[in-house]
Amino acid sequence: MSIAAIVFLFGSFVAAGNPAAWRTFTSEEGGFSILLPGSFTLTHPAEATPIGRIGENLYTLDTKEADFSVEYSDLPSIAVDFESREGLYFKAKERMIQVLGGHEISFQPVEISGYPGKELSYEAPGSEKKKPVEGRARFLLVDKRIYVISVSGPADKSALIIRYLCSFRLLNKK
Repeated sequence: MSIAAIVFLFGSFVAAGNPAAWRTFTSEEGGFSILLPGSFTLTHPAEATPIGRIGENLYTLDTKEADFSVEYSDLPSIAVDFESREGLYFKAKERMIQVLGGHEISFQPVEISGYPGKELSYEAPGSEKKKPVEGRARFLLVDKRIYVISVSGPADKSALIIRYLCSFRLLNKK
């Protein structure tokens, strides 16, 4: 491993626990900004659904302290026209719990940038390298775009989790 790679990895581990090292990330295309302790990696997975394939824009950052992500997808009109906001949030939450192999602790209303959203608290099993985690995810529907802002880590990282989630902002607020 190169010296640059070691410095980068060490920096991302230290940054998560150091609020002064956090920086604002802005996605003009995604229409949001958020504070985080490193740099996101962007991928574009797609998921087959009963109404067709839905393209996702998934930003992720995994650190020693916690795992951070913001995902957004533009839903087809049919999904938004024939399903309530609550129904869409419920389906997104159920899918997330299924993928994580976790279980729901709570699913509560939350306001995000002036819009009604939902916040999921959950527990999920760890991996070979990480202990079991607690996480939170916020779901937000704005017009046809759904956002999922998620963070997970050890239970003692609640201040870090709250800082991250509360920093999410839409660029074009209502």
